[in-house]
Amino acid sequence: MLAPLSPPDLIKLRSLAIAAAGGAALGLAGIPGGWIAGSMLAVAITALSGIAVDLSPSVRNLGFVAVGISMGSGVTPDIIARLSSWPITVVLVVLSIPLIAGVLTLFLMRVARWDLATAMLSAMPGALSYLIALAPETKADVPRVAILQTTRVAILVAILPLAALWLSDPVPPAAFVPLGGLDDAILLYTAGIGGAVLAYLVRVPAGLLVGGLFISAVLHGSGLVVGRPPQWIAIVGFIILGTLIGTRFAGTRWRELGAVLGVSLASFVLGSSIAVAMAIVGSALTGFPVLKLIIAFAPGGLEAMVVLAFAMDLDPAFVAAHHLVRFLLIALAAPFVVRWFKLAAPKS
Repeated sequence: MLAPLSPPDLIKLRSLAIAAAGGAALGLAGIPGGWIAGSMLAVAITALSGIAVDLSPSVRNLGFVAVGISMGSGVTPDIIARLSSWPITVVLVVLSIPLIAGVLTLFLMRVARWDLATAMLSAMPGALSYLIALAPETKADVPRVAILQTTRVAILVAILPLAALWLSDPVPPAAFVPLGGLDDAILLYTAGIGGAVLAYLVRVPAGLLVGGLFISAVLHGSGLVVGRPPQWIAIVGFIILGTLIGTRFAGTRWRELGAVLGVSLASFVLGSSIAVAMAIVGSALTGFPVLKLIIAFAPGGLEAMVVLAFAMDLDPAFVAAHHLVRFLLIALAAPFVVRWFKLAAPKS
């Protein structure tokens, strides 16, 4: 006889159910990226309303591995042939980091009247989890940093699918080609899970997602594996990631969100405007679609933007490479920024 579920387990199951309902509402309506956007919005609204939400780490990790392997299956020989154009856009991403961070820091300090530490950590474009973990070690107002950074990612996940409806040409999606057979499935998932675990163990940012994506991309790009995993696996991954983003609002109430929402929206507009300008320049130089570059340059979380790119069929390997570069640069630079600007909290 099965033991009854504990209250924490019931909360986790309820959170996934709420996410699935929200994802289905937008996903089945045909909104690009609707499964992740709807899941995130449903769980975020639940959390802000004071209802407990949570996600099991094991479920989160399983979702990252599954969706990473699914994303890598979108790599084609044509994409491999266009790798030579990536350095141009990578350079633009690198240039956008200090530009966005500098503009937002000035805005938050001079207009919103935030202190230097809070402004600088809130202004860094991406690496949300890392910055929220770093914030308590500084003089920054941690709740403000967390709310602004989380709100920025949530807004991106919510509006980019809608933007796709009018920025994209009405081209029918490519035909879905299933995996070639049992041998392909065994090779893909054995190697993909191994790559995900290895990347996680060596502390690659978002390693479970990026490791599985990379191995899957190599197998598909080389022709060793043909076809994509079942679509329901990707949908489950979208729901899990949407749940994860939504649970970051746990402990926040509508009043607290409202207190910094205006500042969050203004900083989002400023940062995104710079990212869009860079995307337009990148598109002119390389011929890549503007929408794909907007997602690659968007100042959001690595996992969220890569999965969103996959959900919208916009070259997730390309987007992952650019956001990984951004994450690594921010992660490497942040400790030096804290030291140079004397942002560290005084030792007790």
